[in-house]
Amino acid sequence: MIGARQGPAAGDRPPGNRQGVETRSLFATPMAVAVLPGADSLNPVLKGMVLGLESEAKSLEGAWQSAWSVAPAKAAALQTVIEAACDLATGLTGDRARHRGTAQWRISWRATVLRQGQSLEIHGHPSHLWSATYFVDDGAAATAPGSGGELEFQDPRGVAPVMYAPNLTYAYPDGATLGVSQTLTPRAGALVVYPGWLLHGVAHYRGPGERVSISLNLKARDPT
Repeated sequence: MIGARQGPAAGDRPPGNRQGVETRSLFATPMAVAVLPGADSLNPVLKGMVLGLESEAKSLEGAWQSAWSVAPAKAAALQTVIEAACDLATGLTGDRARHRGTAQWRISWRATVLRQGQSLEIHGHPSHLWSATYFVDDGAAATAPGSGGELEFQDPRGVAPVMYAPNLTYAYPDGATLGVSQTLTPRAGALVVYPGWLLHGVAHYRGPGERVSISLNLKARDPT
């Protein structure tokens, strides 16, 4: 199942919450996870599409990825995923005047297949407001602990806090995550939306099957 950040233990209170002292958490990073209705019927169609693309352009080494495309594939199931990603991103987007859901999107997508021992290096998509990952086949990662293939996000604040005092952190919610990567375990049918600039990659997949996913980039259209 998909992991989540762990907050403080029950009853914990940051010491700044004393009378007369206010503490705030700055620069939160938004992310959303949704399980698509009908994923059980979508995923076999999408997996067949992806493996068909792979057979046409085999990779000699490492994980296989298709070229980025702005054209929808023939599979209607992919359009369902694209529309879901757009809807989720729109709900997470607003303008500086606090108006919600004002953006329209240019979409690009590509497919990825990982097999045993393969991974994807850390990278970002800085020219896009949102990126998304849809898990077509989790390669048994959701049901077999130790299969690997987690979606990994780097802390955008960097590793400096860990380098200065690795045994200490700040006493506020999620303080234990400061300077370390966060991971999400794949789950077939889950759609994850996160900022395009957020550095991310895929940990080594150790399962016996195939970890298949669809990546999407969402660029806001010029309002003019």
